[in-house]
Amino acid sequence: MTGYLLQHSPQDRNGFESFFESCLAGLSEDPQAWVFLRGDGVYQGLREQTMEDPGFTVPVKGGWNALLARGVKVYINERCARLRGLVPFELFLPEAKMVQVDTLARLSLQSGKVVVF
Repeated sequence: MTGYLLQHSPQDRNGFESFFESCLAGLSEDPQAWVFLRGDGVYQGLREQTMEDPGFTVPVKGGWNALLARGVKVYINERCARLRGLVPFELFLPEAKMVQVDTLARLSLQSGKVVVF
């Protein structure tokens, strides 16, 4: 199993596009993957995320749909979301689970590899 830890907003150079390409490639090697959103990375999981940058080539909503259809599990750090005022949690992807940081520790220990963005 491969884990992806996203700590940056979608607009960051290590944002959604970099993660998406890495995750999609990783799924061809290992079909089990999870994503943990923390810090500004919680913005990645917003249900209605849009990008203003015309150079952005991967639509966030379509990208998440593609990964979710392949069985990728999404976890959002509840504390980080609350600190940013992102409540109610219906603002996020319906498939995402709100969790505490101890879930990240458990997932990391169960995974063969964790990629940090």
